[in-house]
Amino acid sequence: MIKAIFFDLDGTLLNDEKKMLPSTYKALSLCRKNGVKVFLNTARAPLLGRMIGWGEDEFSLFDGGIYCNGACEQVNGGFHYTFLDGDIVDFAVEQVKNYPGLHFAMQTRGEVHLFNHYLPDTLLDPWGISRDMAVSTDKPASDSIVKILIYYNHLVDNDRPLPEELYGIFAEYCGNRAHVYLTDKGKTIQIGSNKVSKLTSTTKTVDALGISHDEVAVFGDDINDIEMLSSYANSVAMGNAEESVKSVAKFITKSNNEDGIEYALRELLKII
Repeated sequence: MIKAIFFDLDGTLLNDEKKMLPSTYKALSLCRKNGVKVFLNTARAPLLGRMIGWGEDEFSLFDGGIYCNGACEQVNGGFHYTFLDGDIVDFAVEQVKNYPGLHFAMQTRGEVHLFNHYLPDTLLDPWGISRDMAVSTDKPASDSIVKILIYYNHLVDNDRPLPEELYGIFAEYCGNRAHVYLTDKGKTIQIGSNKVSKLTSTTKTVDALGISHDEVAVFGDDINDIEMLSSYANSVAMGNAEESVKSVAKFITKSNNEDGIEYALRELLKII
């Protein structure tokens, strides 16, 4: 019997227009009604009210959240952060300088974001931040960075893949000291502490709930979900997921645009 579910957000709970389908909302409501605990597990920062316009109706569906690929955990109404090693932050700053037009965003405590470019007012809401939370700097302090994003343009409007060699450069330097993910079909590099991940934070929450791993279901669609999906028996990949993600999941549901969440909860996992 499933007692807790962990959902990735983009490409999973949200459709391509960054909206939660009515069928998804209804399905999660039924899970809660049936006594199943529901958690977010996303690479995003915990700023979903501004980012995607969520209000009390949406937030009420969840018992808690894991953010920034596990580097920010919502615990008893507060947030716990895990920071990157300072030299990795400094290395990222220097590498970005080698590629004209390449950008970084670095999230700090309290969800303040440090950019090496100016973020237009029109893109503050998609990032989920206010103007005072968007700091332009070429030399960020390296002792309080939760997550690094590397991308072209302003990320939310980007359709340009990163240089092919860049992921390898970061993966080699970081080694086993940080998680380095190439996501969004090669358009974004995400870097976070190796002390946490979507998997470690999920497992920590599951253990705190006092339930077995067989009583947990996990959903995802991108590269940073692979470790989590491959570690839980009741794992579901979205129909729009990368093939490498589908290959490790027990179930493959319909896409995020085709009521994939409702279909999986009803037909595959038999929860609702």
